[in-house]
Amino acid sequence: MTPAECAAVITAAGKSRRMGPAGKKEYRGLEGVPVLARALRPFIASGRFSRIVVTVPSGDVDAVASLVQPHVCLDTVAFVEGGSTRQESVFNALRALRPAAPGLVLIHDGARPWVSRELIDIVIEATRRRGACLPVLEAAEAVKLVGDGDTIAQHFPRHTIRFAQTPQGFLYAQIVAAHEKAREQGMVCADDGELYSLFIGPVSWVCGEPRNRKITWQHDLESPCE
Repeated sequence: MTPAECAAVITAAGKSRRMGPAGKKEYRGLEGVPVLARALRPFIASGRFSRIVVTVPSGDVDAVASLVQPHVCLDTVAFVEGGSTRQESVFNALRALRPAAPGLVLIHDGARPWVSRELIDIVIEATRRRGACLPVLEAAEAVKLVGDGDTIAQHFPRHTIRFAQTPQGFLYAQIVAAHEKAREQGMVCADDGELYSLFIGPVSWVCGEPRNRKITWQHDLESPCE
């Protein structure tokens, strides 16, 4: 698949509330490089994307561009303001990609700075074949549904559980259609994979990577992946 057929969305418009006073996680330094720049690098270096759109908080476009510019080439990168939810932010980015008319799009968390080029390639190829694909990890621990109070409501067979990562890949026209239908119905989903499943069809999966974890808490920066 040629670069003209592939685009990417990198989400970085959230408020990072769980980081506490440490500030917005995508702007934080990781071994001297902003987390967001590290998340961008493998997508840019792959040479497979004609356009990469990064969602940022309202009013932060110029500041974020200046933050990452010393660390990555921005020739194929555009910054757009996100919305009040991740889903709304992704939709803003997908609309910004319309002039590029990509065949498929990968959607990735800007707070996952350890994604590999190999995983990006695997997701692209699986998306090309199946229409939608996301990387997943096996559950390493028993998974429980908690009820009201301090009781366990349901016990899930661990072998049936997977934890979703990004990048999640989709045929561009189909994921746009799914977002539009969700907006019409006022539905908010956990991720783009769920949204696609509800409105378009089945989503395939590939094995994710343990090191491709998402920075959520302050200690995630203090204990980087080896």
